[in-house]
Amino acid sequence: MKSAEIVWNPSRRARGHHDHIVTLALDPIDWHRFRAGCEDLDDVTIIDARLDGPNRVVVQCGCSTAAIADRLADAWG
Repeated sequence: MKSAEIVWNPSRRARGHHDHIVTLALDPIDWHRFRAGCEDLDDVTIIDARLDGPNRVVVQCGCSTAAIADRLADAWG
């Protein structure tokens, strides 16, 4: 996987304040699935994503509630 495929260009929503933040470590395949599933959600905002080693992407997400952050961590963590 090329690092250029991991670089995340944050939206305006990502630059705002987020009360509930979760950090996930995903493999590159899961990163693509996660990104595709979260792009149109209002409750989850991808704040940052970066390549952390050859087979790991660290993703930081802002969530609208603690319950959503907990479910996200349980599902993808």
